Amino acid sequence: MSFSFLRTHTKIPLRIPMVFLHCLLGSRNQWDVFLHRLEKKADFQHGLDCFLVDLPNHGDGPWQPQFNYTMIVEYIKDFIETHVTPKYDNPPTIVGHSLGAKAAMICALQHPQCMSRLAVIDASPTQYSHSHQHLLKAMLEMQQNGVLQQLKSRAAVAHHLKTEYEFNANDSAFVASALRDPKATPGQPLAWAVNVPAVLQHEHEVHHWPTEEVQGLHYTDPCLFIGGSESSRLAEANHSAVYNYFPFARIEMLEGGHFVHKQQTPATLELLNEFLR
Repeated sequence: MSFSFLRTHTKIPLRIPMVFLHCLLGSRNQWDVFLHRLEKKADFQHGLDCFLVDLPNHGDGPWQPQFNYTMIVEYIKDFIETHVTPKYDNPPTIVGHSLGAKAAMICALQHPQCMSRLAVIDASPTQYSHSHQHLLKAMLEMQQNGVLQQLKSRAAVAHHLKTEYEFNANDSAFVASALRDPKATPGQPLAWAVNVPAVLQHEHEVHHWPTEEVQGLHYTDPCLFIGGSESSRLAEANHSAVYNYFPFARIEMLEGGHFVHKQQTPATLELLNEFLR
């Protein structure tokens, strides 16, 4: 199991374990800037022990032919039971974004003993209509035709995506962020930090919501849902679904898009600070 560990506010003796779960095409490294800002927040009320996890088929997590919520949730449960629960008196708080948030919601409903609180960033317990197929197909083509290995930087990859595939700036930057860190593998060709064939084949399985598997289940511990006002994932039409499964949820909408925690980091951190009190 691949993860990083960060201890914040080390002078505060009371420690709260937190597990951070990334989005589709992401990795544990995409939390680095957010947690750096958290670490510098002087008025934060708690000392946090942060576990940043690479999910299956992402980063250094296990790469497998299949890709669905059953395997992701089981992986999260095993991670918590192996690396977190034995070390602390209380279960961790889970913070998930997008794919990681949806998996965390399912885990909370099916295995509520694994967490004490749940924080969801721009996701809802609903079926999504959007798709990343065009992004994944471009990634696979670049990988198979050798273009990816010939490019030298994230900027060059983003430029190639804009010029050859006519991706907009946001999509180009998002896909380029799915590269393995070139600094971690000096002298090696660029490579995706995503098992592109598996995710491409099974992407539809992580955009749905497993209604039958969680039918009648509810999570009644504290929940915080943070959404971006310009994103459709936690739009007002989805709020009733949130309260159906998470009756004590608090929903907060911030100005921004799907990566609202990056666009509105101070406001997101303040909401988390209040949530953990």
